[in-house]
Amino acid sequence: MAILDALVPGRAKANTRQAIAELNDLARKEAERQSLSPATAMLWNFICDGASDLMLQLFVANEDKTVDWKLKGRNGRLKPPRLVAIFWWMVLFQLVLFKKRGAEGYEVEDEFSALHSTAQRFLKSISSVDGYGEADPGHWDAGWASQVPLEAALGLYNHIMQILGLRIDLQQRINRVSLFTSASERAYDSNIKMKVSRRNGTKPDEEL
Repeated sequence: MAILDALVPGRAKANTRQAIAELNDLARKEAERQSLSPATAMLWNFICDGASDLMLQLFVANEDKTVDWKLKGRNGRLKPPRLVAIFWWMVLFQLVLFKKRGAEGYEVEDEFSALHSTAQRFLKSISSVDGYGEADPGHWDAGWASQVPLEAALGLYNHIMQILGLRIDLQQRINRVSLFTSASERAYDSNIKMKVSRRNGTKPDEEL
């Protein structure tokens, strides 16, 4: 299959896009499986979509040109257990953004704890799904929950490079991580905070 993907233009990217979409769909189903409240389920789904979007931009095609860690063309390394690990880390990174930037109508500390528990139960359940195998990536740092987005993104970068078996370019790392963090914060504000505000019938903070 890897040889065939290399011979057919776009096949590897299409497969990666589909794999990310399928994993995101499984993650969103956790809202029903775990009987989340409507408010928590809404936020969980937005967070899953945010994690999926970051993965698509890194591995398939980036709408924001600053979200680029030179991982396109590395799709062959993105085996199912690695896919799960990176997606889960991206979900946790969205939680870091939520803790820092909040969302209208949510008590951040309480909701953060609930969403982290949801993410942990999702990771446990996905390991029993055929094709994904055992996935236990752990956190990128023991103190991840108290990190600011830039610090969290740095740990995320290091761990993704390590899990893919890629060399970490120390000269490029800071610039890539800084641009990624800024783009992620903008995306969070427009794709999560704004959507939550609209669903709750309020204006986003920046428009008040």
